[in-house]
Amino acid sequence: MVVFQSSREMCLVAMQRSLDTLDMRTVRLIGWLLAMIAVVLVFYLVIAHIRGRWLAGNEPPTGEQFTLEQLRTLLRQGKMSPDEFERVKTLTLARHQQSLQTPQSPRPPAAGPHP
Repeated sequence: MVVFQSSREMCLVAMQRSLDTLDMRTVRLIGWLLAMIAVVLVFYLVIAHIRGRWLAGNEPPTGEQFTLEQLRTLLRQGKMSPDEFERVKTLTLARHQQSLQTPQSPRPPAAGPHP
């Protein structure tokens, strides 16, 4: 049993105990908040990764292929000579014809409500 000399000493001890308890509560609260932030961050990263892979599968392959409109724009802007334009146009059309002749794997149907 603790014997206090004065009421002031008793108040100081009581305040110190409450601060100790408050500090532990604060530390626990901060720990839980950090854990929740970590969980939300991991969840966001997983969803972003899955979404990125899903969207990447729905986009047509691009790479270094040009459309004829892009080539015409380069020709009009003077960034390409008429000879270069004809060469690249011929290559682009040949690649396009080749891609039309190559069978592509069918994509799965989009998920949605069925009638």
